[in-house]
Amino acid sequence: MDSKYEPCPRNERLSRAWSLKDKCVCLYLGVLAPRKNLRLLIDAFALAHQQERRLVLMLVGTGPQEGELKAYAAARGLQGAIAFAGYVPEAEKADYYNLADLFVFPSLMEGFGMAVAEAMACGVPVVCSGAASLPEVVGQAGLLANPTQPEEFCEHILRLARDEALRRELGQEGRLRVRSRFSWDEAARLTYACYRRVCEADGGMKRDR
Repeated sequence: MDSKYEPCPRNERLSRAWSLKDKCVCLYLGVLAPRKNLRLLIDAFALAHQQERRLVLMLVGTGPQEGELKAYAAARGLQGAIAFAGYVPEAEKADYYNLADLFVFPSLMEGFGMAVAEAMACGVPVVCSGAASLPEVVGQAGLLANPTQPEEFCEHILRLARDEALRRELGQEGRLRVRSRFSWDEAARLTYACYRRVCEADGGMKRDR
């Protein structure tokens, strides 16, 4: 994991630009595409926003579903509560993660879930889908929800929005998990160990022959 992903105070310029003062920010970062299940996220957020008006959802990224999602959010009456941030350069991603009080990721299909790990590295607590590889990435460091049930996502969003101590606890646990499991040093160590086991096994087989 790139060392630029770490906890830091909110970027005041971005906070002012997006009118985030006194808001509880739910952040999604990734492509805006059907497999990311963002219509469900908007449904879940709409339910949560009815109960917590200080909630704001930021959708960071672009993609083929962008126009559809903007229209869907408007149809749900969420103008002003959902911000579409568009494309964000790689160098600015950490600043956006650190705007967030919680990171939401309802994806239906995911090879790894790099955005989830990046958010965790920044100490941001995660609410994400319990599908595909995501439970393996998150472990006990976040809250998992059924990706077909907006009510579950709503429940977890509200729980974190209302519990600062839990946000801090999960944020710290997530950061530790990323540092211990997903650092480049750890990836190199595990890769080396794997190659060594294969080479030793191959050497043993040759001797047996």
